[in-house]
Amino acid sequence: MGKRQQYKGLSRISLGRASFRQQLALAFSIGIACLALASTLAVWSFSSRTIQTKLVEQGRQITETFAAQSTLALLYQSADNAEDAAKATLGFPDVLGVAVYDLQGRDLLAMGEDPKPPGEKREWPRELQVERETFQAWHFVAPVYAFQNGPGETQSPFGISQPESELVGYVRVLVGKQTLDVMGTLILEANLIVSVTLAALLLLVLLTITTRLTRPLKHLANMMKRAQLGEKRCGQSCTVLGTSSTWKVPSPP
Repeated sequence: MGKRQQYKGLSRISLGRASFRQQLALAFSIGIACLALASTLAVWSFSSRTIQTKLVEQGRQITETFAAQSTLALLYQSADNAEDAAKATLGFPDVLGVAVYDLQGRDLLAMGEDPKPPGEKREWPRELQVERETFQAWHFVAPVYAFQNGPGETQSPFGISQPESELVGYVRVLVGKQTLDVMGTLILEANLIVSVTLAALLLLVLLTITTRLTRPLKHLANMMKRAQLGEKRCGQSCTVLGTSSTWKVPSPP
């Protein structure tokens, strides 16, 4: 408790001895620094969310394409038919691993890093989704359907039913967050540089204005101090800079 009170006392003394211009500059500096930091974090957060949304949508499209290309491999239970599609998918930026599974959840093909999400096993979904998101990557999973009556086949003129789909397996795609991390860092650095530069220019302008505003008061205070110390002769008048006021310095007692 004693050290805290001593620290508070010293801080009050230091602030009390500081001039009005110094206190005003300190208040402006703290305010501008907080404003620059808040604006930088706000812009960085908004930009990061926008980039993340686009990357997730890109990952969904990659997973959907890979699922469509894996249909033949699942129908014939042949991993060779999915190798080309897996290699093409791994060629996309930030794609770290892919895998194809049959209806029992057994691996038919796996390339790259293991796309299985950490934690407990979950039920296979009926539609494409982000199965798990970690700090390093997104885990996409999608079912693979095969049409019994494909779009290229001729349907009976007496039939009005739509082509039915058959679930033949699942695919997983692991997409890393390297691009998100790099873009987020670049955006944060750029915004921080711009904010600090603008804050420094604004602080310089404010200091210039406060200097011009406080100069007459400072000059008047110096003249009154000299008069009290007897350094000014009796009857001498002084004019405050920046104003039209003239002060008569009284003679010392």
